[in-house]
Amino acid sequence: MPKKNGFIAISIIYSFFLCFIMLMMGMLANYTHSKLILRKTNEPLIFEQDSHLTAKIMQKYPSRKTVSDFSQGCPTSSDNSCSGLFQTVDDDGDSYYFRGAIDNNYLKLNSSDSNLWRIVRINGDGTIRLILDGDIGKSAFNSTNNMGKYTGYTYDNLISCTKLNPCKSVNIATNNEEHIGTTDHGGTNSTIKKKLEAWYYDNLKSYDQYIEYGTFCNDTSYGSGSETDTLYYGAYQRLYQNTSSVNPQLTCSDPIIQSDNSLRDYGGVYKLKIGLLSADEIVLAGFPPNSSEVTISNYLYYAGSSESFWSLSPSDSHTDYVYVFYGFRTFRYLYNGINVNSSYSVRPVINLKDDVIATGDGTKDNPYVIK
Repeated sequence: MPKKNGFIAISIIYSFFLCFIMLMMGMLANYTHSKLILRKTNEPLIFEQDSHLTAKIMQKYPSRKTVSDFSQGCPTSSDNSCSGLFQTVDDDGDSYYFRGAIDNNYLKLNSSDSNLWRIVRINGDGTIRLILDGDIGKSAFNSTNNMGKYTGYTYDNLISCTKLNPCKSVNIATNNEEHIGTTDHGGTNSTIKKKLEAWYYDNLKSYDQYIEYGTFCNDTSYGSGSETDTLYYGAYQRLYQNTSSVNPQLTCSDPIIQSDNSLRDYGGVYKLKIGLLSADEIVLAGFPPNSSEVTISNYLYYAGSSESFWSLSPSDSHTDYVYVFYGFRTFRYLYNGINVNSSYSVRPVINLKDDVIATGDGTKDNPYVIK
């Protein structure tokens, strides 16, 4: 009899244990299902109320466009149908860029700051790229123009600037003036890099905590031609070589030399706190890569100056002169290069961190303001 009672007791315990497990699994499944429903129900509300700058931008533009023909600028007609937030890819993922006559991408780093910025794009890593709505004066890209290396944002680098090992300017918000812009790859800074990083030191070091090291592309990849005669770089091939097939891109190529597939010791891929727009970014924003004038204002067009502004993209180099692309401000198109020792406007570009909080609605009268 004791054996039977023991068997019954053990059976009861096991039965209770199994019931308990089934009950817990049911409760967990129900909780998970409820949680998923709650998430699906609440996500739009959370998104609408999110004060992160990225969320505010994306909520304002719930549908993103793509462009099939970049040979024409934007806007070209009064209906402004080519303007908006568009989607492409960069080296970090999906990127969302403004194009055309946008009037709600204004930003201030501080409510009392006199400088207005324009939002260029949300980068693939979630950081936010800005360009100054104006300029900081004029500069040559480089003071010397008789060798290809002077198309480089830095040149005579000890180590080539590549995607896997980009050149980085270190501590520009804390170093003293004579060390501004020191790179971890050695080399010589271009004239325009010195100007930009000195301006950062004087004007943006108090905002350094909000500014991320962003990818900047000084694309010295091979396009066509020859090092010993005329060499056309990658951006020229994408944007100018074939006017019926304009193909701007936000991915950056390593600085390959044509003849032996080795790497150049100038230009390439950089991680910086401040830089310039690439020629590709200027085309994506709506400037056509030819002399077809944009007839209605584009957001890269800014009041108060008739000066054209430098890009970061080399166009071509010859045995006695070298060219870099620039934005032709008066007629609002991308010009296929000017001598690097010419003097044009400098428009700083920075990248905000992906978690910045902002107030405002992005209009000129109520710009986004970083909190």
